[in-house]
Amino acid sequence: VDKPGLYVIPDARFPNELTYLKQRLGASCYWLEAETRLGPNKDEHASEPKREALIGQCDGEIDTNGPISESHAQVERLILAT
Repeated sequence: VDKPGLYVIPDARFPNELTYLKQRLGASCYWLEAETRLGPNKDEHASEPKREALIGQCDGEIDTNGPISESHAQVERLILAT
């Protein structure tokens, strides 16, 4: 999808990063769900947030547990809806 001015930022791990993206840049933020594919996140490092820590700031969720083509299709639908 070619829409000038739209970008996918694939990694925001802290609440302040989501706040900046949303408030300063007007971005929409989505949680990428991958637990079925990757297994539970057992990393306790601060840069590896749990879903519960960020989902309240997200505009939705993208399920990345299926084929990569479906993940791409979900992102394209979101971009086309803007």
